[in-house]
Amino acid sequence: MKSKWLAGLSFLALATTGNAAFAQSGNETETASNDEIVVTAQKREEKLREVPISISAVTGDMMERQGATRFSDIAGYIPGLTYQPGTSGAAGESRFNIRGVSQSNSPISGTAIYIDDIPTTVHGANGAATFKAIDLFPYDTDRVEVLRGPQGTLYGDSTIGGLIKYVTKSGDVNDFSAAAGVEATAIDGGEGIGLGARGVVNVPIAPGLLGVRVSGFYQETPGYQTNIATGDKGTNWVEQRGLRIAARFTPSHNFSIDAQWMKTQFKSGDRAMTQLIPGTLTPLNGDYINFSPVAQPTAQDFQLGSLTARYDAGPVSLTAVSGYSKVIRSFTADYTFFVRDFVAGYTGGAVTDALGIFDAPNQTEKYTQEVRLASSGENRFNWVIGGYYTVEKTNGASYTIPQYADGSPITNLPPIFNSFVKARYTDKSLFANATYKITDKWEVSGGIRHSWITDRFNNRSESLFFPTGEQTDASSGKNSATTWSLGTRYIASDDLMAFVRVATGFRAGSTNANSSWPGVPDSYGNDSMISYEAGVRADFLDDRASIDLTLYYLNWTDMFVFGQSPDGLFGFTTNGGKANGGGLEFTGTLRPVRNLTLTATAAYFGLKLRQDLPDVGARAGDRPPATPAWSGSFLADYAVPLGGDWDLHLGGGIRWSTSNWSEFRDDPTSLRLPGYAIGDLNASISNDRWTVRAYVRNVTDSHKVASMGLDNRGILMMPRTVGLAVDVKF
Repeated sequence: MKSKWLAGLSFLALATTGNAAFAQSGNETETASNDEIVVTAQKREEKLREVPISISAVTGDMMERQGATRFSDIAGYIPGLTYQPGTSGAAGESRFNIRGVSQSNSPISGTAIYIDDIPTTVHGANGAATFKAIDLFPYDTDRVEVLRGPQGTLYGDSTIGGLIKYVTKSGDVNDFSAAAGVEATAIDGGEGIGLGARGVVNVPIAPGLLGVRVSGFYQETPGYQTNIATGDKGTNWVEQRGLRIAARFTPSHNFSIDAQWMKTQFKSGDRAMTQLIPGTLTPLNGDYINFSPVAQPTAQDFQLGSLTARYDAGPVSLTAVSGYSKVIRSFTADYTFFVRDFVAGYTGGAVTDALGIFDAPNQTEKYTQEVRLASSGENRFNWVIGGYYTVEKTNGASYTIPQYADGSPITNLPPIFNSFVKARYTDKSLFANATYKITDKWEVSGGIRHSWITDRFNNRSESLFFPTGEQTDASSGKNSATTWSLGTRYIASDDLMAFVRVATGFRAGSTNANSSWPGVPDSYGNDSMISYEAGVRADFLDDRASIDLTLYYLNWTDMFVFGQSPDGLFGFTTNGGKANGGGLEFTGTLRPVRNLTLTATAAYFGLKLRQDLPDVGARAGDRPPATPAWSGSFLADYAVPLGGDWDLHLGGGIRWSTSNWSEFRDDPTSLRLPGYAIGDLNASISNDRWTVRAYVRNVTDSHKVASMGLDNRGILMMPRTVGLAVDVKF
């Protein structure tokens, strides 16, 4: 009842281009208007309020004020975006879904993640896309742009739901700057205090010509899980560290080169999973208590390098973007529930207490190149044309390792199941976009993109389940897709803008592993999305109030779903049918008095299946898994000048959601996950040099189940977290 009440109240709360609450100006006593926020969502600089798509922008200052060390910490305040911790409970596994385009039943994300103009999403189905979400710390983040709806024309594959784009800070060629900070966090039930440190320095090595920025961070997150099988507490601790170097070279007023290299690492001692009573959401032994005879550590190493050159030739400008990224991930899981019975049966009952480990190291390298030629300036007819190329190379393996109860390996058994994968994915695309101003206030736009995709795959598996003990699957395929968009925008005045947009997107089909096994199809085809949307943004009451409202309708065909071979041994992906439905995204802001900003957001997710899919437990009328009917938030931010050059900021928010199903509702493992309303608080005192911040996330210490894993394990919401940070600028 509380979630339904909150859904209704969102519409009564007067509200915003809701991004204003996230966009804080350099003056700590004022909230920036959307006129001041410039975004590059359409690969050119535009004022946020004038972009004719559904978009939100979160500044690095706002992330820092709320104590957010991951984008997921504030995802609940962005309309239309839902966040779910990965079903494995492993650190770093994050699922961001936009407009209900869920990844829960697919190996490939429908929400792409970019760092500047470099895609980091693993598009190939065999690249373990679920496990490679990338997070950056606020020190290096100028803003995060969230683009809702298909973005296939400018961004290509795997953007059928939308796009999350981190925009980083580059080197400053003119001014020296430096900053450093320390932070301490405590988690209810956690073991110890988590410490963090960060620093950044920018040096104009050749003033006006070359500037270099170097930053680094280290962050500990205390563990709060207890493993009663081993007696260990605080097992799911996390350590993160990173280093970034960025440089800007401006040899002339119309030519610049931006280069960056970054490396981030994290490791975790165990998974954040709670053992549940089968068929319920009730913890078997208590909240944040798991029973795992073996440790389940996770580690990830991410590197990215990019080079962006821009040349303005007057009537046209040329941009070339080169990128390279590499992700190495080590993923370990407790497979005792699977291995123990098998070993007991195979040994005739001689070994009944065997342990099982599933180990899955994986590496993906990605090269990208994009070249764009665009018209310059404000013309009646503006255009951009370009070409894009990417190649992904994935090498992965998985091992099912039986052990004796003392942890030593059982070596006198044939392989239970080991797999070795090599995959290569390429995408070659051409695209064009154009805008024509019919009048000074009214314009029309359109775009088209064609992609040529190849996917090569080789999988060798060892298992006693195979008649010969080994099975090899190799395949290659070619694919293509055309996406397009049409839109119009009308700017009635400085305070009122409306737009209409139709856009398409797709995800590339691929091959299935173990396709030579009976009942496993060789491959599956593309899915596709078409979106119809209309939006309005308006300021009124002398700019003390604003609204941002988008209505949309989605039509999703050939959506990806998981299936299983008739004997239940192997899973696969197939095309599952059609889903459609309407929705809305709303943000509103009210500034009733000076220095006080109130913001409310709401989103309705109406995307539903239109036929039964009995193989995956889906009925017509079901929403995709992990998709609520409603979600939203409230935010309040108050600034108080204290005298001298000191300011006090007080802020708080509530992020809420109605219930959702962990899988399609007729899946025998599916459970209805409860709705929630989670509160956050933050406060800071600052001047031109010093900032002292305090924050509390999950104020009421809610322990509700956020997602479900295997073998009756649930991932509960992170307990109440309290943090204190001090930053200084030089």
